[in-house]
Amino acid sequence: MDDQRGLAVRAEITLRRRIIVIAWAALFAACSESIGPVIPPPAGLIVSNPQPAAALVTAGTLSASRSPVSPAAADSIVYVSLTAGSVPSGTTAAVHRVGDEAGVITTVIDGGFDPVAISASVGDSIEVVVRDGEGGVVTQYRLAVAAVRRPVVVRTEPPPRKRDQPLNAAIVVVFSEPIDGASLTSAAIQLLQGTTALGGTVRFLDPTLDASHVSVEFVPDAPLTGETDYQLVVTPQLRDADGEALAASDTVAFTTGQGSTGAPASIHTSPDSILLIHTGDTYQMTATVRDAAGNVLTDYRVTWSGSVPGVYTISPTGLVTANSDGFGLVTAGAGGVGHLVFVLVSPNPVATVTITPSRATVAVGDTVILSATVRDAAGRVISTPIVGWGSGAPEVATVKPDAPGSALAVVQGVSAGIVTISASADTAHATATVTVNPRPAIQRGW
Repeated sequence: MDDQRGLAVRAEITLRRRIIVIAWAALFAACSESIGPVIPPPAGLIVSNPQPAAALVTAGTLSASRSPVSPAAADSIVYVSLTAGSVPSGTTAAVHRVGDEAGVITTVIDGGFDPVAISASVGDSIEVVVRDGEGGVVTQYRLAVAAVRRPVVVRTEPPPRKRDQPLNAAIVVVFSEPIDGASLTSAAIQLLQGTTALGGTVRFLDPTLDASHVSVEFVPDAPLTGETDYQLVVTPQLRDADGEALAASDTVAFTTGQGSTGAPASIHTSPDSILLIHTGDTYQMTATVRDAAGNVLTDYRVTWSGSVPGVYTISPTGLVTANSDGFGLVTAGAGGVGHLVFVLVSPNPVATVTITPSRATVAVGDTVILSATVRDAAGRVISTPIVGWGSGAPEVATVKPDAPGSALAVVQGVSAGIVTISASADTAHATATVTVNPRPAIQRGW
């Protein structure tokens, strides 16, 4: 039974490692591809200035302990987005900080994608690789993180020049980074019919849709009139969490039809495909619910599920907290439809290794089992480490891992003496002392 349990555990560890390797390769294979000369980033590629992770707790973006994705820049994050229409042939986008294996894959819709959070500081470079539906690289950009970057409008619902806008459809503006709630006033976002400003409420979306505060909704006081021209006006009175005003005003013209929105037909999340984070990180996901005609619905709360407590948890508002290395699926559901996102949690760099027991005694020909515990800098146990074992004196005792890279090893006594057994993981190592005693003489009776 123990052998069967051991085989099952080793098989699960092997499967985890293979899936993580495959996902990493899919996410960042383009980094080594040659796509010709460096392409200047389009004006629609936006990388916000760094923002303190702790300052964003009130917006529901992060926990105070860690910023998402990378331990290399644990004190700040940036938001990366691509405005609608920037890359019309794109289907997916892989986003990461250059030098970090973690990142996200998100869906490109209408040539752009909503903000995704990446740990980074001033001077870091963000790489964005956009692929088409067949997996081919459409374009690849790198953009340095600047100290100052004013927010812009990433997309609006309805989009510019839309006709037949349902009378009850949501009117939503998505920004390149979180917006300060104090700047959400009736003067900051207006809905005009001709030159007349209509009454309405400006507010953040329901937190199950967007707890990061990058999306703002205008709710009219009265139903819109059919077959009528309107203008949505977004003004620089809006400010981001740093107090910086919107870079420029944005005016979106659209025309209503006579119909209404339908039931939920699809959900897109940000990120929309794969999320790779490190143990101890948190990441705030967002969701967009649409009907069959593509109209955004904001009156449906999203249910987030799929927690794997030993690996990660997902909160009711979509906050992923990574507890240990592993993988699983997060589901966003609303109105009978759902969407899956693959979550991979990779361990942080190894900081320490300890061997249990640190001292052991074994007779010649007998065996004793040693166990290595690998931890990161925060003291968290790395559940699937790759450990190398060695014996300082194989003529005294040999050591053999339970399986290649296993944290368990079997030490067998060869001859009387004292031997040092070592275990290493990455650059960390530890030793244990094993005393090998002669095998007791067999007492024979007369």
